[in-house]
Amino acid sequence: MFRNTAGIHGVTLVAETVGQVNDLGTAAMVAGPAGASRSLQAWGAPEFIVMHADRQVEIGGALASKLLPPPGQTAIRRA
Repeated sequence: MFRNTAGIHGVTLVAETVGQVNDLGTAAMVAGPAGASRSLQAWGAPEFIVMHADRQVEIGGALASKLLPPPGQTAIRRA
């Protein structure tokens, strides 16, 4: 049986290997909304996007300066 995530709807990140992307993305989902961005930074993944269930977006590292806020929002929540 599969269960939908309640706090994070998606994670996108830049890492050196595909394995790191898969592992860190999954770990961030498990860490939940309160710990995802902090954990990704601690694990050495400074460039990431975390989409929360409340439609807020957190962006880490250099990605923040390259992206626009999602439709209907005026800012991006930086990690």
